[in-house]
Amino acid sequence: MSKPLDMQESLNAVIAELNAFEQHYGLKTIEFFARFKAGLVGDSRDFLKRIGAFDDCRYLIDQSFNLWDETA
Repeated sequence: MSKPLDMQESLNAVIAELNAFEQHYGLKTIEFFARFKAGLVGDSRDFLKRIGAFDDCRYLIDQSFNLWDETA
């Protein structure tokens, strides 16, 4: 049986992944995302993986706020 998803654990993992990309490329995630959306960076596998991690991060934050609203 699989363990239920821990929102905070998942968010921490995604943030760690984004931090690793920032260290590797020397570019903050938000700046990379803006450049990507403007078509100023390529679409290498690494870059697409970074965009996926950024989308995951936004989703998890959104879900966390939705859960918080439900309990308030």
